Amino acid sequence: MISYKEFEKAVFDWLISKNAQNQEFRFSVRKRSSKGAETDYFIGTANSNYFGTTLWDIPINFPGVTGDLIFVKFEILNDGNLKYYIEFYQTKSPENQQNNSALSLIQSIKNDIKNKIGLIYESRESNAHEVYKSKPRKDKYSSIADLLDDLDKDLEFLVPLINIAIANEQKNNPSFQAGLFSEQKFQLMLNNLNERINVFRVSRRPSKSRLATMTAPLNQILYGPPGTGKTYHTINKAIQIVDPEFDLTQDRSAIKAEFERLMKAGQIVFTTFHQSMNYEDFIEGIKPQKPNDPKDSISYDIENGIFKRIAETAKSNFESTKSQNQQKLTFEEALTHLMDEWDKNPGILFPLRTPGYEFTILGFSNTSISFKNKNGGTSHSLSINTLKGLYYGTREFDFKQGVGIYYPSVLEKLRTYKNDKGDKNELLNFVLIIDEINRGNVSQIFGELITLIESDKRLGNKEALEVTLPYSKEPFSVPPNLYIIGTMNTADRSVEVLDTALRRRFSFKEMLPNPKLISPGGLIWKLFWEYPKEPWDHLEYKAKEKNLFSFLGASKDLEKKREQIWDKMEAEGKLEEQIAYFDEYDFAGIINLQALLETINQRLEILLDKDHLIGHAYFMHVDSIATLQATFYQNIIPLLQEYFYGDYGKIGLVLGSKFVQEKKRAQFTFARFDYPEQESYSERSVYEIKDYRHSELDFISALELLMNKK
Repeated sequence: MISYKEFEKAVFDWLISKNAQNQEFRFSVRKRSSKGAETDYFIGTANSNYFGTTLWDIPINFPGVTGDLIFVKFEILNDGNLKYYIEFYQTKSPENQQNNSALSLIQSIKNDIKNKIGLIYESRESNAHEVYKSKPRKDKYSSIADLLDDLDKDLEFLVPLINIAIANEQKNNPSFQAGLFSEQKFQLMLNNLNERINVFRVSRRPSKSRLATMTAPLNQILYGPPGTGKTYHTINKAIQIVDPEFDLTQDRSAIKAEFERLMKAGQIVFTTFHQSMNYEDFIEGIKPQKPNDPKDSISYDIENGIFKRIAETAKSNFESTKSQNQQKLTFEEALTHLMDEWDKNPGILFPLRTPGYEFTILGFSNTSISFKNKNGGTSHSLSINTLKGLYYGTREFDFKQGVGIYYPSVLEKLRTYKNDKGDKNELLNFVLIIDEINRGNVSQIFGELITLIESDKRLGNKEALEVTLPYSKEPFSVPPNLYIIGTMNTADRSVEVLDTALRRRFSFKEMLPNPKLISPGGLIWKLFWEYPKEPWDHLEYKAKEKNLFSFLGASKDLEKKREQIWDKMEAEGKLEEQIAYFDEYDFAGIINLQALLETINQRLEILLDKDHLIGHAYFMHVDSIATLQATFYQNIIPLLQEYFYGDYGKIGLVLGSKFVQEKKRAQFTFARFDYPEQESYSERSVYEIKDYRHSELDFISALELLMNKK
C-alpha cells in the first residue's frame, strides 16, 4: 500500500523534474507547518489523505476562503488506490474586480474542460459558489507513475487553455492579477520549504516524557554585568529543558540549528522586554485586524499575546496526555485539520440537533469561529477557548440555548480527525525566554498572572489557580510544562525598581565575568572547538589559527603538539576544564587579555560594585591588535562612559593617563553675569578619550600603562 509521505514525495519530485525541463513550469508548496506536517511538501493532511498544489498565482479573497482558485488535488482512497483531479472554486458574489475576473476566468473555460476532459463534479446553479472538478482518465490508480502520466496529458491541454483565458480576461480588466508563478516567488517558496524541512531534520525529536526528569526551576533569571553570556546561555538551557538528550557539546552552529528548529516547532519562544511592552502584547488585547478587501472598514478582535500563545500550546499538550484517549490529536492539531479542510471547502455543512437545520463556518480568527446561523445571521461566533475546554472535557457548557446549540456539531467534527501515527501523545516541555526582563514594567506586563506562574499554582497541582482574563472573559491557567527563563543586566539602572513580586517567584542565577575563557589557552580551546571536523590544513582554519597564534605569541612547541592535545579533547567531548591543557606552554604575546580584563574589573569593583563589571564576551573574538582596538573603542570605552556618567576622573583611574587626557582648549570668556563661582569654572579642566585606532604602537603603550607595566 502506498503511504501518504511516499505519494507526496513522488509528486513533488515529478513537479521538480518538470520544472527542470521547462523553467516556465512552477508550482506552489506548503507554507504553514502544523505539528506532524513539518516535512510535508504541500497543503493537505495525512489524516484526510489528500494534498494539492496550484500552478497559477491568482489572488482571491472573500469571506470564508484562503484556498486557491485552481487546485490540483491528489487523494489516497479508502481502498489504498490513488486519484487526482483539478478543482475550480470561486464565489458567485464577488465583492471586487479581482474576484469578479477570477469568477469570469473559470466560467469561461468550464465548457472546454467539460467537453475535452469531462467533469466528476459540477455545482448547481443555486449554489453560492462556482465549483467544478475535472475528470481523471481513470477512476483510480494503483501506480503513482500511471497517475502522473495521465495528469501530464491533462495538463498539456489545461495549462495553455488557462493561460490564454487569463490573457483574454486581462484585456477586459488590465488590473487582473493572474498568471504563472514568477521565478523569484517560486524560488522563495522552495527555499523556505527546504529550510523548514532541513531544520526539522537536524536533530531527533524527543523520545520520551521530559517533565519527570527535569530538575531546572520553572522560573529562573540569569543576571549579571553586560558581556557575561546571559543570552548565550539561555539557548543552551532552553534546549536542555525541551530536549535533554540533545548533545550540547556540539559546535555552536548545530546548537543554534536545534534552537531554531525548536522555535519553529513552537516549543521555544524568544522575546525581549522594553519600556513600551504592555499587558496587551504579553497576555491578550484588542487589536485591529487587516481587512480582506481595502474597501472594508477595519475590524477589531481579541488577539493572544506572546505568553498566552505559548501557555495555551503547552496546556493543550499537557491536557492531551491526561486525556483518557491519549492517542487522539491535540486540540490545535484537530483545529488545523478543520481549517485545512475548510480552506478547500468553505461550504461544509454542520448539522444542528433539530433535523433539517444546518450552519456553515464563515472564517477563523485568533480567538473565535464566525458562522452563519440557521436563519442566515452572521453576528455570532464560537469561542475557540471554549471549544478547547470541551474537546478535553475540562469545560462544562449549556448546549441547549444561545450559541451553545452550535458547539456540538463543530466539536464532533474535530473529534473525527485521527492520529495517523498511532502514538500516544507525548508530554513535552515548552520554554519562554524573556531577554532584558528588568527593562519592562513587570507589574503592568504580567498583571494578575504573576501569581499563576508559581510552581504550586500551576495547572494540575493542589493549589492550582485559574483567572478570568479581562478582554476575552475566558478562564486561564498556566500549565506545569511551561518554563520561563529571563535575563537581567545588573548594570541597567532599572534593576533597582525590579518588582518584588517577580523576585519572589523566580530562581536567580548569577553570571559573572570568566576571564579564564579569554586566556591564551581559553582562546585556543575555543578555536579548536569551532572547527572540530576540519583538518589542520583547512584554509579558513589555518588563517584563523595563524592570526591567533601570532597575537598570543604561541610557542613552536605548542604547534607541534596541538594535534595530540586535540585528539584528547575530541575523545573527551567539550569540557571547559580542557583549557588547563595549555597551561604548560609559553605565550609571549604583547597583551594578555585575561590579565587586562581582570585589571579593569578590579578597579571597577572598587569604584562602583560587582554589578558594573565588564564581561569576557566582548573579548572572545579578539585575535589581533586591530580587533582589540575595535573592541576597546566600540564596546569597552562607551560602557565606562555610561557607568561613570561622563566622570572622566574615574574613567582615568580605570584606563590610565594615556587613554584619558586633559583637553586643550582655546581662550574663552563667560558672558557678563554676577556669579560667585565663575572663577572656579574658568579654571576647570576638561578631559577627553585619546583615540589610538590608527596607531597600534601608541595603543599598545597605553594598554601597558593601564596594566601598570610602565
